[in-house]
Amino acid sequence: MVVVGETVYLHCFASGEPKPSFQWLRNGKAIQDDPMHSSYALLPRENGLELKIYAISHREAGLYTCRCTNRVGIAQYTVQVIVNGK
Repeated sequence: MVVVGETVYLHCFASGEPKPSFQWLRNGKAIQDDPMHSSYALLPRENGLELKIYAISHREAGLYTCRCTNRVGIAQYTVQVIVNGK
């Protein structure tokens, strides 16, 4: 649970051979990294991808899924982000 206006970080890490690629989705739709027109930033990390949500509002509430993919398969996990406050 987060409060309106906070900056939120969601972390996703995985390892594998070959090295996996990472993708964040919100309610099943891919999140694009467009700093000029988005409240999201995708931040590459060693063995992962971090999602930063700037000044979260109620419209960013939902199910966030990190999907890790390589030629061997897919792994993913989903978290629910609940936003409280005015």
